[in-house]
Amino acid sequence: MTPQPVQWVTFGDGSTPVVVWLWHVHHFGRRHRDNLGRVLYRRTKDDLKIVGVYASREEVEAAAERKRGFPGFCDEPDCFFVTEYPLDTHLWPDGFLLEKPPRPAPTTAD
Repeated sequence: MTPQPVQWVTFGDGSTPVVVWLWHVHHFGRRHRDNLGRVLYRRTKDDLKIVGVYASREEVEAAAERKRGFPGFCDEPDCFFVTEYPLDTHLWPDGFLLEKPPRPAPTTAD
């Protein structure tokens, strides 16, 4: 069975050099792709890992192909995706907010 191609997510307009991140998602038995064929990722249920950072699409495709034969990756060979980020770009220009987990309800002593 031929694995599906690596999914690409690109930021920027292509006018500056980019750094290319290769990611892999392990889904623990859940659906791997949505109805449009995009790799699904649920941050509370799936294992997301950065496989590597590369300078070109060719290097990323070659790395994904190599990794498909390794333990863990071979279990989900269709679950690679890529993000391209332009160099010298601020990705959090306005800061960020943390999502805090809800506090447990206080317990009463009997």
